Amino acid sequence: MLVVSMMIVALKVDIKLSEEIKAMPNREKLRRIDWLGSFTLVLTVGSLLLGLSLKTTEDIPWSHPLVWGLLVFSAFFLVLFVCVEAKWSLAPVMPLRLLKQRTPMAVAMSNLSVWIVFEAQGADTNNTIVSSASFRLLWSVDFFCIRAARELT
Repeated sequence: MLVVSMMIVALKVDIKLSEEIKAMPNREKLRRIDWLGSFTLVLTVGSLLLGLSLKTTEDIPWSHPLVWGLLVFSAFFLVLFVCVEAKWSLAPVMPLRLLKQRTPMAVAMSNLSVWIVFEAQGADTNNTIVSSASFRLLWSVDFFCIRAARELT
């Protein structure tokens, strides 16, 4: 499913680069990459997912220090990520102005709803009806993500 989604995005999303960026040498293009923003985003999302996964799959209670530690770690790096994107990044991973626009916020809400559905069903893949509905829901999220990307470019 991930491979199919990546292929659809690669084929359908065409991001136009300015002539200025196209003319830059590769070294300059690498300098424009927001390495610190990417690193803090990976730490934020990774520790959040790991904390929630340990809680749900390993039957570790919410009061366990590992779960709390990962969630606090995630919150700290979220604040750091926002600071990096707002103050230091020349070409941010996620420009904060996108949070004020309707389309990216709708995509974020649809992704959140997918997560809520999976949590509510307990990711029960043995139930074919639920799995089929989840499959259709994931495809609809992919569709809306592609639409949002086209709207932004």
